[in-house]
Amino acid sequence: MSGAHAMKMVKLSSVHYEMLVELSKKSRMKPDDYVEMLLQEKYNKKK
Repeated sequence: MSGAHAMKMVKLSSVHYEMLVELSKKSRMKPDDYVEMLLQEKYNKKK
């Protein structure tokens, strides 16, 4: 998903980062890709 796009940083607390890592592992994805997937799904549902 990321491709050649410029990457931006998002600050997360340690607890939330650990939650992200756990969820992304369950989905067999990298944390960055998992967040992008969640955002894409949420964005597409709002239309």
